[in-house]
Amino acid sequence: MAPAAPVPGTPSAHGTTRHLTGSDLGVVLDLHRSAFPTNVWSRFGGRLLATYVRLFIESPHALAIGALPADGSVGRRDAAAGEPVGHLVGILDIRLHREWVWRHGAVRLLVALAPAAIRHPRLLAGLMARRLRVLSRRPRPPRSASDTDQRPVGPVAVLSHVAVDPSWRGLGLGEALVEEFLRHAAEAGAGYACLATLEEDGAGAWYEAREWTLDARRETFDGRRIRIYRRTLDQDGAA
Repeated sequence: MAPAAPVPGTPSAHGTTRHLTGSDLGVVLDLHRSAFPTNVWSRFGGRLLATYVRLFIESPHALAIGALPADGSVGRRDAAAGEPVGHLVGILDIRLHREWVWRHGAVRLLVALAPAAIRHPRLLAGLMARRLRVLSRRPRPPRSASDTDQRPVGPVAVLSHVAVDPSWRGLGLGEALVEEFLRHAAEAGAGYACLATLEEDGAGAWYEAREWTLDARRETFDGRRIRIYRRTLDQDGAA
């Protein structure tokens, strides 16, 4: 499936968002590695990371968007015209996205994994075990919103990664990306969105200030402590 053409998002005082395409991969990969140096996808190398991001670009059940600063905004470095200075990748319906990846991305991921297997065999084994468990199960939201944790019925959206170039932080671009993701997730029928951030040096306080609720604390397969957050959505936009 070919990547979608750039489509402007909702303009705001912060800037504009647009859909990412394959031509944005170089900028996005550099930013991802800089923002998430301990993330498993960064540690495996560029080929696997590029495949991972491209699947978000191509999947009809995911979202890959970039942030462009508003006209007149000034960062600590120049940005080429049309070049995103921040990006977000996320899943709008986790069940449908997993099924799509199985059909359209499994072979590409395996091919990209081959060099990583040589360099990081133990890390790869842990990742594969985790991904196979995740991809083989379906999310099981409660049957009604009256369940004890009050999670609404509907697909589950996942905010996977969001990052803004340090030279362009403080202008609200990260918030614009997150709000655009929540809008798309709500329009796709998601009942709630969830995300993970590091326990130490993570963005938990930032999300808590924006109506995200701490849901759990966990440890990843490679030993990182993380927090899981969620935010309830309605069909008219983010709640």
